[in-house]
Amino acid sequence: MKQYQVNINEIAPNTIVQIRGTLEFSRLKSKIEGPELDAFNQRAYARGANPEMHPFTCATITNAKIVSPQDPNELIYKFINERFYTSLNQPNVFKFYAKNKGAKLPWVAKYNQNTGTAEGIALEAELDKGLDVTLICKVFKSSRNHGLALEGVLVNGDVRYFSKSSPESILSELNITYVPAKQEDVHIEAEEQTNPFMSQTPQIPENPFGVYGQPKGQNGIIGNQGITYNPQGNRNY
Repeated sequence: MKQYQVNINEIAPNTIVQIRGTLEFSRLKSKIEGPELDAFNQRAYARGANPEMHPFTCATITNAKIVSPQDPNELIYKFINERFYTSLNQPNVFKFYAKNKGAKLPWVAKYNQNTGTAEGIALEAELDKGLDVTLICKVFKSSRNHGLALEGVLVNGDVRYFSKSSPESILSELNITYVPAKQEDVHIEAEEQTNPFMSQTPQIPENPFGVYGQPKGQNGIIGNQGITYNPQGNRNY
């Protein structure tokens, strides 16, 4: 078993970290719970992994790198860096997995690096594989220990939803990155993601941010990272 040098309890609550990478899988539109959670835990038991006792959302990225903080001496930097992992078929590619077991779902926003603004998104379906994203994670304090929660996801580019027939989804299974032709006004039809958890199709609430939650203002999560969050821009893509 891998030995870690930094314990999460050493890190102050509310510490924020940004990890950027290529989205490999995500479940953000609804929680994994009920029969899906049972199926997830059966597979976890089969491979000797720990089960999840509560419903959760999650995201996995490849080519992971820490973008904030940038000081490798900071405890949160060391903590995240130690928890990057690789797979047998991609031994040189760092991956990172984050989850959220809180009452609210992680927020999702489209980030405009030129203006420093993030526009909230009401997800139509799960995000597609291959998107350039940044995971925003925060250290929290529970009754016994500290933990790390996936607070939100910034999409660094055009938003695209998972489609069973999309070239991105098909080629990603072959470890091939698809680069689309440059076109204007291309509309991608969204389909519900077929996921490994016996997927269900939940309804989008009338006020998604009443469920998803939203980044805090100037003194909160996004404000501290130099990003202006625009809740009025909450719309579908």
